[in-house]
Amino acid sequence: MASEPHSPHPDSTEFDTETVRFVAPTVPYRRSNCIRLRLPGVDNDSERLAVADHIDLTPTVESIFETNSGLSLLEFLTFPGSTQQEYLLCGQSPRAPSETIQQRIPEHATIGTTQTTGGVHGMIASRLASHLPEAVGIERCDLGFAPVGVSPTPTSRLVIPENRTPTTLPNLGYNPFVHTLRALANDGHPYLFQTLLRRHDRGGGYTASVRLAVFTHGDTPSTQRFDWVWDADEFRYDLATVYNPAGFVSNETFLGFYAETAEYWDLLRGRDGYDAGYLDRAGYPKMPVRPAHLPMLLGVLPLYYERDRWAPPTPRDPPALVTQELIRGAAGTDQGHGQHTASTATPPTVMNEGAAEHQSLQAFTAQWFREQGHDVTEITQDTASRPDLRCDTGEETVAVEIESKNTSKPANLLTNVARADTQDRRVVLVVGSAKAATWAASVVQAPFRDTTDTETLLYNWTAPVRTDDGAVVLLPAGADTANWRLTHDGTLRLDADGQTLASGPAEAGVTSFVYDTPQFTPDEDQLVVNTPDGTPGGTYPNTRALTNDWTIVRVPHVPTRLNYLSRVSLMYHDGTTLRTFEPTAEWDVSRNSQRYEGAVRAFLNAYTVSADGTELAIDAFREQALEWYRHLTDREQPDRAWFGRSIPNSVDRKRRKVDGTEQSFFADRTWRYPSGLHSPDLPAVAHSGRDDGS
Repeated sequence: MASEPHSPHPDSTEFDTETVRFVAPTVPYRRSNCIRLRLPGVDNDSERLAVADHIDLTPTVESIFETNSGLSLLEFLTFPGSTQQEYLLCGQSPRAPSETIQQRIPEHATIGTTQTTGGVHGMIASRLASHLPEAVGIERCDLGFAPVGVSPTPTSRLVIPENRTPTTLPNLGYNPFVHTLRALANDGHPYLFQTLLRRHDRGGGYTASVRLAVFTHGDTPSTQRFDWVWDADEFRYDLATVYNPAGFVSNETFLGFYAETAEYWDLLRGRDGYDAGYLDRAGYPKMPVRPAHLPMLLGVLPLYYERDRWAPPTPRDPPALVTQELIRGAAGTDQGHGQHTASTATPPTVMNEGAAEHQSLQAFTAQWFREQGHDVTEITQDTASRPDLRCDTGEETVAVEIESKNTSKPANLLTNVARADTQDRRVVLVVGSAKAATWAASVVQAPFRDTTDTETLLYNWTAPVRTDDGAVVLLPAGADTANWRLTHDGTLRLDADGQTLASGPAEAGVTSFVYDTPQFTPDEDQLVVNTPDGTPGGTYPNTRALTNDWTIVRVPHVPTRLNYLSRVSLMYHDGTTLRTFEPTAEWDVSRNSQRYEGAVRAFLNAYTVSADGTELAIDAFREQALEWYRHLTDREQPDRAWFGRSIPNSVDRKRRKVDGTEQSFFADRTWRYPSGLHSPDLPAVAHSGRDDGS
């Protein structure tokens, strides 16, 4: 995005509005025909297994791959349920339709509706039934991740360093998998733990992908200290903390951060992903392992819960599980089937047309912010212009504005931003695509339609200008365009065809101006146009007919600031989640002198004008220019000397004493318009600057 303001026509845009609309994200990731294990004793404590009764799934896994050599991938997934730890195994085979496709999950099912005969899921269920204790129940179910939420969470993934073979349990003295689940149970936050296995060779080798995604919320600190068997550093839900003594590291170890988005979404997709990001690193996220390593990567640990980890205040729900068939009962456990284990809260359904499109992105955004631990209030809209959401972060309350697809009316966007600014609130502006975010950033950076060296041309709203007595102002006959201009001293002027039609202080409001132009009074049976000289202007049955002959004057948007970069954060929907948009600038190049000169020149041209008899303190100019600079680049900013050298020689300067200290000024130059202008025409803002009750 260019740093200099651009000048689209007020009724159009250089951006293709059809390509920046909010597009619904794909249906939440699902699995069909998963095999679910049910622990015994959920309803009868006497049937419960002890935590020490860890079930090793290694013999089962080996049998599954030996029984069906066509199995391409076996997924093991575990997470805390409402009363017990959930364990699921899902298989994928190239010989059968993908079982991770997006399918409709029926609300209810009956036992035996579809028997588990044949197929990958039938084979997996059969192998589990042969190897697991008879007390453990087995079900065939469908799994849906929609309730988990709409925003990713940092996801840790195990990696094997190059030329390193992991140790085995006899040499380790503890089981990292068991230790991880026990620690997470004590921690109390919900999570997803996944192991993906592929047959690596006929000799019994596998490639394994292991991930952990923990859902923290609210005031949870970024690090947690767990009670490990050794003196460990603070555990940031990094699997390497537990697995490192066994010879494993993690994406945190190599990359210095969690591969948040890619690893999280691949976890939900059930994919082991590519090695992108690891290629230049000495490690393998698709880890070559032997059967002796499998007990460290998966198993069944009998964990029972008195408290639901997914219950409020956790802003997420557990994955939805719908039992399609009860294969084997669990001793002492009431196995209802055809029911969701998740609560009623689900992420919003996203729609794509008109107001529904806006509401859809708004609901998505509200859920996204709740998942970050913030209190979100959805504002009821009425005839007044109000913010869509209010978000309390604990430190401040910000207004959240949704623009799902509209890139043709900059004044509407600026109204939302200016309204929050008058309330001294920051704004989070959420749009439907990265392209829309580019457009929005240009409007926020230059909140006006065009500029000259002496004046500023403003955007117009769709609202008509009305006089004090309610008449609607029209342009003179033959005139079809008009410009509202704002001067450096805060004066508004309406020009058309080289003539000034009205002018006055911007803070007085355009309703108070005197218009020597045609007018009509709405809301009457017949619309009669009255001209200043008394000449009949015509009678019309409705506004549509009237505007065939006359042009209505629209209310201008009066900016409250030179730019809103310091007041607005931009986010956009990337098809999956919300991302922060960082505006850039054409002058942001690596060479310091070129960058400094380009930035100073761009700021000077954008936000100052020539005006005889005025002056502008260079220190004040520098302070605002550097604030603007910091919002557009993270490169080194110019020091005082470099800043001074970057000011064009064509700009006149002068020096004079202020309170006994000599200071430098621009001569005959000042700000393009005053900051802090509060027009009463701004919707939903009273003269006090507070909104009307929202």
